[in-house]
Amino acid sequence: MTDVQPDAIPAKPQKAPRPPRNPWKTAALCLAVALAATSGGLIYTLASDQGVSAPEAPVSVRQDTRTPVSPDGDAPSASPSPPPSATGSGVGTEVRSGGAYVTVSKVTRADSIKQNDRGETVTVKAGDGAVFIVLDTVVRNETKASMDLTCGYPVANSLIDGQGRRYDAIKDLYKLPGNPECNDQLQPGFKNGMQYVYRVPVGARIVSWKFQEVDFSAVEETPAGLVQLGEAGAQGASS
Repeated sequence: MTDVQPDAIPAKPQKAPRPPRNPWKTAALCLAVALAATSGGLIYTLASDQGVSAPEAPVSVRQDTRTPVSPDGDAPSASPSPPPSATGSGVGTEVRSGGAYVTVSKVTRADSIKQNDRGETVTVKAGDGAVFIVLDTVVRNETKASMDLTCGYPVANSLIDGQGRRYDAIKDLYKLPGNPECNDQLQPGFKNGMQYVYRVPVGARIVSWKFQEVDFSAVEETPAGLVQLGEAGAQGASS
């Protein structure tokens, strides 16, 4: 009797062996994934804790451009100007000394001036060998207190000629038409017209005008302002 052998079962084909994995590459990939997840969670946590929200739309504000009116009639001043240069500024330029800002608008030579005396207008002559130098100015008060421009002493001033001689203003400046009254206080933030008059020799060549804010409570002296009058002061105009 012949033995019958079962059909041979073909063997299962074997796959090619995989190349060995790089342990360093695998570790680096896992570390990168972990860092990304941690950073995302940290950013979300900080944003939640600080209450970050979408920016709000800007608020529209309308500026009030109306000019306030002072009961005393003084005009409100603009913002302060920068300090003048050491060499001084010319006629028509605002010059500063401390909180006092002055613009010399006109320089005139005159043989006589008008004054108000007890309700009447009188003529005052300079006299032999003399002439009046008249400075039309605008004074702006940016100090912390009011200024009495005519009967007080808030602004020291002097006229200077080519020889360095200094001349004081005449007294009773409040008697000049258009000047503030005695004890008329120019409040901070306002400006007013002011005329200064000096009596000088006829042959004097006027070159500059110097002024200085006077603050007796200040620890240090306020730097003076200087206005170069040029030909306007040297010659002026007769009247």
